[in-house]
Amino acid sequence: MGSFTEAVLAFSLKSDTPEQVIAAFGPPDLEEDYDEGEELLYGLETGEIEDVGQLSLKDRAYIWQQLFAGMESEYFPGAPSTSIRDQGSGWTVTARFHWKAPASFVCQAIGPLGAFIEGDNDDPPSLVGYVKYEYDDHPLLVWHRGETRLEFEDLRLDPSD
Repeated sequence: MGSFTEAVLAFSLKSDTPEQVIAAFGPPDLEEDYDEGEELLYGLETGEIEDVGQLSLKDRAYIWQQLFAGMESEYFPGAPSTSIRDQGSGWTVTARFHWKAPASFVCQAIGPLGAFIEGDNDDPPSLVGYVKYEYDDHPLLVWHRGETRLEFEDLRLDPSD
């Protein structure tokens, strides 16, 4: 059967974000001509890929597209969806998705998105959202501090669980 993780995120993309990254949050189009896609997801799930940030931009965009498209799950209320909107001053992404994997998988996959999120080191930290594994009592908060990766704050009472 497997276990699911839910992620709820909202962020603005930097003005110099590559089109490939922006396209990852829109209608699926990368999977049609991307034979290596399934191997990427498998490598991430099995631990063969340890650092998503070291992958090519095309590989990262494919992973994000698949992740943000999500899966249906009866374990969390609400409907998963991802939207990207041009706010005039830049793109804003709002997402709620479920993925059949532990929270650590989702965190590893979305961590490198921090490089494309608006904000710099002089800004106060901004709350991007949360990631919650179905069996955990509390979520992981997702923070952007102007660094190249997102940071995760563990709110579980006993993080060793």
